[in-house]
Amino acid sequence: MTISFIVISYIILTVIFIFMPKRLSWSEIYISWIVISFIVLVSDLTLGEIFNFYDLLNKPGPQLTDVIIEITLPACFGIIFLNFMPLEWKKSIWYCLFIIIFSTCYEQLARFFEYVHYKGWKISYSVLYYFVVSLFLYWHNWFIRRFMK
Repeated sequence: MTISFIVISYIILTVIFIFMPKRLSWSEIYISWIVISFIVLVSDLTLGEIFNFYDLLNKPGPQLTDVIIEITLPACFGIIFLNFMPLEWKKSIWYCLFIIIFSTCYEQLARFFEYVHYKGWKISYSVLYYFVVSLFLYWHNWFIRRFMK
């Protein structure tokens, strides 16, 4: 069931990515992909492995499959979120709230399909984490748009 969940996630994200109107340039996508993947890897290594708050795929320790998924899946979500993120602050507040709710719900789906296994992690930590992530994405979007052009 876990593999099906991941494969279906990739299929849905690929379809969205192919058909979405591209508001980001390819260089913005490339830079954002690297930054998001780095942040996810560092976060999961720190929170999942060092502090032992959760496991991925119900296996302790970093696995090659974890690394591949962590480099690709969250970056796909991040690129899609960035692509549609409004530049106006007032609209971005609602959009950031959407990111927090969506990401928390997706994480709970990942728990249901046994991709994520909490070991001391709480959903309130996820909400706080996604709040920081959404603020970072807003800043990142502003930064790359300002300095890439």
